[in-house]
Amino acid sequence: MQLGAWSTFGDASVRYEQSKAAAEQYAARLRAQGLEAWFHHDEDSETSVVTIGHFNSTAYDSRSTLFSPEVEALFDKFPAHLVNGEPVEIQAKAGSAPSSRTQQAPRLVEVP
Repeated sequence: MQLGAWSTFGDASVRYEQSKAAAEQYAARLRAQGLEAWFHHDEDSETSVVTIGHFNSTAYDSRSTLFSPEVEALFDKFPAHLVNGEPVEIQAKAGSAPSSRTQQAPRLVEVP
């Protein structure tokens, strides 16, 4: 499950080394909580991601669109996807009032 991404997003005022270090520190904090946590640095896009856990094919049921209890527990514990350490808010419905904004949830990602 991807909990966050740290990146320069093409901004020359942001140093990629700082983004990498922040991702590594977040992964270390998660490990200190007893979680399986990893970071991955993509030098081409200057983006680092932090993921937790590992799941098999039962993590998500595409027929029912339900997640496994293990995955749901992690969504409860980590309700927001982070970008550069801050929760990302998304518009719930295009054109709706700003009050309809909600936090973007972490997401399951496939790791080869």
